[in-house]
This record gives sequence, structure tokens and C-alpha cells, in this order.
Amino acid sequence: MPKKNMQLPTTEDLLQLPRWARVAYAVFWARRLQALVNSPTTELKSRQAQTLERAIRLAATVTVAAPRRAPDKTVIDLHAAMNKARQLSKELQHANPLASAAALAASKTAESAEHACCDARRQDAAAAADAARTAYEAAPSKALLAEIRASWQALLEAASTEGWTHASPVPERFIQP
Repeated sequence: MPKKNMQLPTTEDLLQLPRWARVAYAVFWARRLQALVNSPTTELKSRQAQTLERAIRLAATVTVAAPRRAPDKTVIDLHAAMNKARQLSKELQHANPLASAAALAASKTAESAEHACCDARRQDAAAAADAARTAYEAAPSKALLAEIRASWQALLEAASTEGWTHASPVPERFIQP
């Protein structure tokens, strides 16, 4: 029997998408996980919730703007948000595994956006794949796996039919769960 994540879209699969669509994919799945963490049953401090939101929001903003060359400040902000979210993930790992996973997905999303800003395609695709895999591993199910694949396929289809390029911004509908 294959591993449960063998059917998740891989880095190679994501490389079929334009760069900002890859980041949109990561943003979508980080937001899905963030929504689970923002439930009343999950105790997340205000500053922790802000760390998650900042990493995801920065990536979402650059995704819909799709700059040919992002300003240095944007790249620096994404890098800082990635590091803060990664640190938060480590801090929450034992006390709150779901929140830890959400922080890791947020970190990977900011990382994907940072690499996309620098046109490092393989790295942004790998980070986007990691964000979705983190969402899946936080609450694995066949239904979630199907959703993750469907979201990748929807981006692939939209990119093809709408003629997206590596410079095309991604519509908001693809980054909102």
C-alpha cells in the first residue's frame, strides 16, 4: 500500500503551475489550517495568532500583486514572518500539535512566497508542497486528500484556460478557503 502522502501534489506537480499560482496553493492550505486553529477549542494567544496571520497575509498580498520583482522590504518581511512562524511551530509542537502544524504551514507559505519573489521556482514549489502536506498530516483523511488534489487541479485548469504566466496575479478566489 502506498504512503498516504504519495498522492499529494509533489514539487514536480506544482512546477506545472505559474509561480504565483504555486504560492496561492500554499496560502489556501495554510488558511484552511489556520481556520481550524482559530476555533474556540484551540487555545492560541493573541500574539501567536498574529504571527500566523502575518505570514499568511504577506504571502497572500504578494500573490495577488504578482510583482515581477518584489521590493527588498517585501522579501525581508516574508523572511522574518517565515522565521517567526517556524519558531512558533517549534514552541507549540508538544503543547498544541494542531497549532504547531498551522504555524509550520504558515512558515512554508511565507517561504514559498519569498522564493517566488526571487524567482527560485523549485524552492517555491517545494515549500508550497510542504504547506499542503502539513495541512494534510494535521488531519489526514481521504476527503482532505481529494480536496488538496482538486485545489491543485483547479489552479492548473485556471492557469491554462485563463492564460496565466509566471507574472500573472492570482485571483482572490484561489486563496480563500
